[in-house]
Amino acid sequence: RLLGLSEAELTNAQGLALSTSGGTREFVDAMAWTKRMHPGWGGVGGTTAALLAKGGFRGPALPYEGRFGLYAQYVRDGAETVDLALATEALGTRWHLDNVSFKPLPACYFNIAPVDAAAALAQRHDLAPDDIAGVTVLLPEAAINTICEPAAVKRHPDDGYAGEFSVYYTVAAALARRGFSLADHGDDALGDPVVQALAQKVDYAVDPHSTFPKYYSAAVIVTTVDGRVLEHREDVHRGAPERPLGEDAVTAKFTDNATRAVDAKRASEIRDTVMELEALDDARVFRELLRPAQEG
Repeated sequence: RLLGLSEAELTNAQGLALSTSGGTREFVDAMAWTKRMHPGWGGVGGTTAALLAKGGFRGPALPYEGRFGLYAQYVRDGAETVDLALATEALGTRWHLDNVSFKPLPACYFNIAPVDAAAALAQRHDLAPDDIAGVTVLLPEAAINTICEPAAVKRHPDDGYAGEFSVYYTVAAALARRGFSLADHGDDALGDPVVQALAQKVDYAVDPHSTFPKYYSAAVIVTTVDGRVLEHREDVHRGAPERPLGEDAVTAKFTDNATRAVDAKRASEIRDTVMELEALDDARVFRELLRPAQEG
């Protein structure tokens, strides 16, 4: 009110407050931007906490196991029976970062396997959009409310962010272009009449053989106009610890992203520095490398 926000701005502020208070998946229904904000906001919170503590600001002594702490709030009645020692087991010797899944494509995680399966079918059978009569994507049930429904909205994403959460658009793009990249986020890509027409031929069903939640699995079944039924399954999603991306794939992804903001030489310098961070004597070298170029 003091800032004189409009009704729409006040509504946005309430939605953002929901995310800053702890994070939520409510962004899915309205395709709000807060999912992108969550990881960074966690960093802001951690940095702020550290700086406040350094300045002498007093915080709760039992933030996790206290009677109003994290576990009591979220585990609730089961908190007393949970083995909290598991949270610090092998602390400092076992690093869960080693088991991180790299996302190979700029799309919702549930869409990774469908995109890869669709691209594989298009490449293997040399499919053109006009060859395709219908497409069925088999998905874990947990994926439906995120990338399939409401179908009327998901079939017609109005921007690249909404497109990331549409199984119809991502699979159609993968079939038509034999892959999915940041280029598929642009207005021209979203408005491509060939992809839009193909997206209307895509439907989904619950996969009875899904390996979710261990893996974000999926299968794509294409029926061609000449009567063939072609299927490809991705039981272990690409990028999982059991199916890791190689170093070349990770650096290629970095380069594709970085060169949208800096030139190829600068991107290569940043890449090489990151790959050799352990050898840096002073972290300020890396900071200076990331500093925006001075104007003039």
